[in-house]
Amino acid sequence: MNEKIIKDVCLVGAGVLASGYFVNAMHQKHHGRTTVGDHSMRVACTGLQISRLLEKFHIDVDEKTVIRSALLHDLGILGRNEKFENNKECCWRHPVESVDVANLILEDLTEKEADSISNHMWPLAGNRP
Repeated sequence: MNEKIIKDVCLVGAGVLASGYFVNAMHQKHHGRTTVGDHSMRVACTGLQISRLLEKFHIDVDEKTVIRSALLHDLGILGRNEKFENNKECCWRHPVESVDVANLILEDLTEKEADSISNHMWPLAGNRP
């Protein structure tokens, strides 16, 4: 991954990355081969790369929203074995739980960020963001 992208994600997402929730996310397995934290960091970096590509085509992208939403999008999965009976329930419920966690981490969570997080499983679950 591009060092500038990682640096920018870390700068914009500092509040999320420093939270106890994200620290815990670095220790919870996700998708069988990674952690929630590593996955979220990759999503944020990839999202920022795509955003910058779109900007070259004069498509405005709110990079702060992309980064923060990506870092926060799966934090509702933390403790999944205690919270969800199965993968289907997790698929449907974790986006809403992720918004709840996001509100605990960030005092200034925007409506756009909350929408992105709560609907990130579309079309499998939720509405179109």
